[in-house]
Amino acid sequence: MSRDDQFAGFAKLLACDIRDRIRQLYAEFGLKPDSLVDLNIHKIEPLIAQRAYDFACHVATHTLTTAHGDMGKIPDMTTWPEEAGER
Repeated sequence: MSRDDQFAGFAKLLACDIRDRIRQLYAEFGLKPDSLVDLNIHKIEPLIAQRAYDFACHVATHTLTTAHGDMGKIPDMTTWPEEAGER
């Protein structure tokens, strides 16, 4: 598994949630849902998968150094790792 596909299922689920939220926002503003959203939402899935991988690495790093894996002691991830870069 790689950074691109380790969390591909999670990425697909989140992309669908984002798509549904965009549709809801369109409706709230009295606009028709844009079919381009439906056709292109899959294009963000690789980015979501990569960032989920980055986040998992962040949590794993801090969990291994935190007694008993206390999630409350894991700091928030406020920046992306330098080596992740933009894709």
